[in-house]
Amino acid sequence: IQIASLSDIGNIENLVEELNGKGLSHLIYKMDKSYKVYVLAFTNKNFLEDQLSNIKIHYPDAYISEINLPKRIINYSQENAQETAKVIKDLNSLIEIMDKQSKEWYNFIEKEGELTPYKELLIEQQAIITQLLEKHNYHDLPEKMPKWEAIEKMILHHEKNIKSSIEIIEGGEGFHKIHSLYLDNLFRTLETIK
Repeated sequence: IQIASLSDIGNIENLVEELNGKGLSHLIYKMDKSYKVYVLAFTNKNFLEDQLSNIKIHYPDAYISEINLPKRIINYSQENAQETAKVIKDLNSLIEIMDKQSKEWYNFIEKEGELTPYKELLIEQQAIITQLLEKHNYHDLPEKMPKWEAIEKMILHHEKNIKSSIEIIEGGEGFHKIHSLYLDNLFRTLETIK
């Protein structure tokens, strides 16, 4: 859910302070010549539609901004088939985990549930990105695949965000920041694989 598009970076600091005061997650994403401000993201549009009215209470101009990635067909030679298949499998597993996290976060805010299942998914996510880093130090990925440097950069951000999310869960407060970290992971993943 996008609530604003700002061209002046000076306005962003005030908005971030306001969002934190309201306990709303947020992500500022620079696109073209403006800064897009998002407060919620789910992999299921129905979840977004359910939450839009709650966000419109604070930000009447809020709307659902969709990002759709086309399917890709990746051709690769026999000589790098095994390694490429592992990278594709792990990237798909990472996306599946983020989809599960989206559902768990929706359940948490909708039912004021527990964050234990979300924490378990964070640990699972960490295992996948560790596996990607350890086993896929691979620099010759086929055309239409992200460059290894971009994947590695994404992984490092995921690691930092996972660690921070677990600390917030264990600390017991500031839970809206967990979704801000999820937003960051989601957008970095989309940016890497698009």
